[in-house]
Amino acid sequence: MFCENCGKEIEAGAAFCTECGTVVKKEGIKVENENKLIIILIAIFCGAFGIHNFAMGETKKGIVRIVGSLLCGVVGSILAWYDIVKLYKGTYNIDPDAFI
Repeated sequence: MFCENCGKEIEAGAAFCTECGTVVKKEGIKVENENKLIIILIAIFCGAFGIHNFAMGETKKGIVRIVGSLLCGVVGSILAWYDIVKLYKGTYNIDPDAFI
C-alpha cells in the first residue's frame, strides 16, 4: 500500500503515513454475492433494529440502529432501507468502525 499524498510505501493497517502524516483511508470490505441475498432478507425483516449490521460485523452501527429504533422507530427503518438499496446495488462497504 502506498500513500496517496507522498507515494511512500505504508505498512498494512497503518492509520497514517510515517513520512508526511497523511491519514490513510481504509478500504471497505464488499459484501460477497452469496451472502448478499441473506443480508438483504435480514435487513428487510429485522433491519430497523440493525440485526443485519450485527450479521456483517458492524457492532457499533447495530447498536446505534437499536437505540434509534427505540427512541424513534422511523429512524431505524429509514436507515435499513438505505442499506438495502446499497446492498442491492453492490455499493455497500462493510466498515466495523463506522457508527452510521
